[in-house]
Amino acid sequence: MATMKRSIDKHWLVKNRSEIQERMLKLYELHDFSDTEDEVSTELWPVYGVLIGVVFSLWRAVFLIQTNRETKGEIEHGRDLLNSLIETNSVSFSTDLATLDWMAGFYVANAALRLGAIAEMPRLDDILESDTSGWLKANLSPFDLDMMTFTSEHLSNQWTKALRGYDMIFRDLDAYKGRIGKPRRS
Repeated sequence: MATMKRSIDKHWLVKNRSEIQERMLKLYELHDFSDTEDEVSTELWPVYGVLIGVVFSLWRAVFLIQTNRETKGEIEHGRDLLNSLIETNSVSFSTDLATLDWMAGFYVANAALRLGAIAEMPRLDDILESDTSGWLKANLSPFDLDMMTFTSEHLSNQWTKALRGYDMIFRDLDAYKGRIGKPRRS
């Protein structure tokens, strides 16, 4: 696999690693889904499950976004990833680091695609506020598949945009959880 000297904005890394970990904790604390028969679990689990994938992808991307990302490296790292998958049938964090030009774009794209999918989920009219749905559809769906060739600055901006979408959905879920059992909006 190709090796490239990483150039990372350590201030951005530490700040955003802390931010995503805080969101993971809040998502973890949002609801205890051990009682799958209650109304909250039934209503929120589909969105909650997708959000787990979003925070994981944003968390992983934080460690991979660098300041010297190049399209040539992204193409080479994509090929290196395929080679590793063929030879070892596994992907570890070491593989992520060795193929970070491709993987950083993948994780940010995965988070954005999941957030866009939430905006299209059935039965969310009672959960998502109209500004949230509109923002998600305008900013994350349909998804620009050229994300893999974005510059490092653009990739970190997309990471921040995905985090904003996550925050909007979380805000709406938390508010909805508080409304369960009360009359629904019409």
